Amino acid sequence: MKDTFKIFFVMMALSFEAQAQTTLLSDGTTPIEKRKVAQCQSVVDKINSIQLMCDTVFNSSSENEIIYRFESIYFDKQGRVRKYFGEHKMNDGAHENGETTAYYDEKGELVYIEYDSSNNCEGREGYFYVNDGRVVDFSCSLYCDCCEGDSVSQETIDLVRPTIDAPFVQTAEWLSRYATILTLLDSFTPQGEDKLRPIPPGRFDKEESDTVYCDNLESIGGIVRDSIDHPKTYLLRISDGKDIIALQKGNKYLTFAIMPEGRYMYNGLTFSRQNIDGTGNDELIVRWQLREGRSGWKDGFTVVESGILIWDLDTYSCLLDFQDAYEYNFWWRDNPGEEVVGEETVCQKYKVEPGQKQLIIRKDKKCPEEAGGLKYIYKLTASGFVLNGVQ
Repeated sequence: MKDTFKIFFVMMALSFEAQAQTTLLSDGTTPIEKRKVAQCQSVVDKINSIQLMCDTVFNSSSENEIIYRFESIYFDKQGRVRKYFGEHKMNDGAHENGETTAYYDEKGELVYIEYDSSNNCEGREGYFYVNDGRVVDFSCSLYCDCCEGDSVSQETIDLVRPTIDAPFVQTAEWLSRYATILTLLDSFTPQGEDKLRPIPPGRFDKEESDTVYCDNLESIGGIVRDSIDHPKTYLLRISDGKDIIALQKGNKYLTFAIMPEGRYMYNGLTFSRQNIDGTGNDELIVRWQLREGRSGWKDGFTVVESGILIWDLDTYSCLLDFQDAYEYNFWWRDNPGEEVVGEETVCQKYKVEPGQKQLIIRKDKKCPEEAGGLKYIYKLTASGFVLNGVQ
């Protein structure tokens, strides 16, 4: 606990030094280049002066409004992310609150970020000007309302002080998700048990399949669900419930799972063909769906999920693996046989439209939690689909 008190007072001391700086850090290190700071500020001013398109990334609150979270990103007319704003509040005993605003140049690099976060004991606030990924100016302060006084050494202050001309991702590690547009968009990729991205990511990387050769179809076993002539391919449901692709290669068959990472929790698959990469054979488009739930004497739930995969059968690689819908409904009663007294619903859907060397994804207006959204346009590159703009 004593070390915790110390770090707060270190940063308190640091805040006075950082905010008082004009042309030189108080420790006499790297001079601040006012020209670079002015360039960053001019980008911020320009962004604030133009009309931006906004897409809500996340907007949620608990029924009793104890927890609230909101995030949004802003695009210019060319479809480039130029601004981010997010805030969160937790009105319980901890009283955690925070706001973050970030601005980006035309190349997708961070130029300015400001933050303010606190709870019922401590907090921190400040800003960074960033040029070419490096800090060109900053202000930072931490405070602690429930800490006791403690002395700190100059050596300790030097250890935690942000450094002019240092890489931003090292100087402000807790803000590294905001360093570029790609790291910002990729930070919305679901982790753990999260079911769906609040928005599509900045890119879909091409995934190479794990292939296995078999002598013949009989050795694979299972049931043929569909077949393709060019290239000669069979879609099989094998004994353990998995679906696999078997491509004829001479007198052998090259096989790999339809679902990457061995996933096979689904109720149904549909197949179609489309020339997406513009070369060779048509790609295989697989759409999957999962339905599950129960109706209990006191409560029940339903879950409906769906997704789309695009397989390049010429290179045995997956061009797209995206979950395009997640619906969850939970209801409960006070006593058996009584009417439903409470209900919780989550609904997120996207429309996914593959095209030749491009992909379009947009939020579905039919979903009650979404009021439609921007159209995300991806172009197909050698490494996969990369976000090319929005409309």
